[in-house]
Amino acid sequence: MDYTIKESIESLEEYDYVLDAVGKNKTSELKKACAKALATNGKYGSIDDGALLLQSDRLNRITELVELGTIKPINDRIYDFDQIVEAHKYVETGHKKGNVAIRVNKKT
Repeated sequence: MDYTIKESIESLEEYDYVLDAVGKNKTSELKKACAKALATNGKYGSIDDGALLLQSDRLNRITELVELGTIKPINDRIYDFDQIVEAHKYVETGHKKGNVAIRVNKKT
């Protein structure tokens, strides 16, 4: 669902699981509507629910899943460190389609 389109709320059905992978707003009409559209015993998860835990064992597990091809991170753009201002400007447009990464050291 596109959280920027108000009509997305009108097209909701019933869901067993809703994952907000954008996490742009802590609350929104779409998030509230998604929570109401959950099936009995349905679950809602969001990357901005305050439960971000950067523990090394969790990060190692994510690395393993990526290397196995179980999950595939989507990178929209990669900027060199000296382009960090441009990277922030791009993210602030709200139109990125995945992660934006900063390359700290160039490989030669």
